[in-house]
Amino acid sequence: MSAGKFVLSLFASIAALVILSASQAAALNSIELTSATGTVAAGDQINISLIMNFDDVMTGGGLEVSYDAVGLSFVSFSFDVGLGGNFGLSAPTAGDPTNPLSIGFGFFTMAPPYGVSGEHLIGTLVFEALAPGIGLTSTISTGASSVFPGPFYGPADPYNPMVVAFGSTQVLVSSPAPIPEPST
Repeated sequence: MSAGKFVLSLFASIAALVILSASQAAALNSIELTSATGTVAAGDQINISLIMNFDDVMTGGGLEVSYDAVGLSFVSFSFDVGLGGNFGLSAPTAGDPTNPLSIGFGFFTMAPPYGVSGEHLIGTLVFEALAPGIGLTSTISTGASSVFPGPFYGPADPYNPMVVAFGSTQVLVSSPAPIPEPST
């Protein structure tokens, strides 16, 4: 092998390692909120799906859900029955006035990878629309858990919290359609 081919081969090998390392370091772990509809009338309930989408294996942690208490009232939260979380399930009780709400869950399996990754429905938040906004939306957002249960961890680095992107969604509370007057 000539010196030029060796250098080119060495360069290609190093470039492949750098790209592989960068793709592993750029793993995206996210918590997402999706609503069944973006517009509701005052008095209506809206279901918001809480979804985890982790590239890295996660063993547990928590998040906080904040919402616009002027336009929305928390009704309930229920874990998805297919979630499979097997310890540390913690959630607000129905009608809990706390804002932000704290939700925690964990996974542990007896064989590698000792946790879960991928996209999973965590559960469903239910809010009631309180009053129409004047062209404004009510925001529901997620953020890192500041107290209990704490940030998300994985088996790859059990001493440092995972990097997680937290999402939000918006709901427009509209005025109900006017009821027509009966004609005489």
